[in-house]
Amino acid sequence: PPQAGPRAAAAPAAPESGGSPPLVSAGLVDQTPATEPGQAPALSTPVVTTEGSGSASGTPSVMTLSIGVDTTASHAGEALNDSSVKATAVQQALRGDGIALSDIQTSDLSLSPSYDNSSSTPSGYQATNTVVAKLRDLSKAGKVIDDAVAAAGDSGRLEGVRFAIDDSTAFATEARKIAVAQARSRADELAAAAGMKVAGLRSLTENADQAPYP
Repeated sequence: PPQAGPRAAAAPAAPESGGSPPLVSAGLVDQTPATEPGQAPALSTPVVTTEGSGSASGTPSVMTLSIGVDTTASHAGEALNDSSVKATAVQQALRGDGIALSDIQTSDLSLSPSYDNSSSTPSGYQATNTVVAKLRDLSKAGKVIDDAVAAAGDSGRLEGVRFAIDDSTAFATEARKIAVAQARSRADELAAAAGMKVAGLRSLTENADQAPYP
């Protein structure tokens, strides 16, 4: 029996800033027995395997921003302390702009020595820290970014922003329905072309990948 190509993925997608709306794509294999009209399916019944894919789009509802904090000092403890103070200032600025404490976290804290010329003795230390926050009111995006970076002074930098749909369940469901309908329609077409009729579903498989697309 004829078979379709590889199975497509089911995935909610979030575009980068300025990109197109996120997409949720679903793909599956509709494996159905094709028989003469009026015949009951049997294990030896010919099988037609088809593929379907579907997509649904939506507008981003949340933005995740990452603010990096880099500090240097002669001693490791000083660099770490300065990094902590400035990361705390960034968090306070975010809280002041209405972001919930549960939507703010720090990550990627690191400390590394720095050297002058070919000396094997550290001349100082650099501490890096990252504050990650989720913004649910996108109308405040510009102000929130400006305030957060400014709170860290010369040590602050915007590492990036990412937009997403906070709950893509409804879009995934819609995409799956479209994919199933497409696969079944193709099975009916192939069976009819062979002078047969689809009698029922033999198996259904979804290959899901939940990683968001950029």
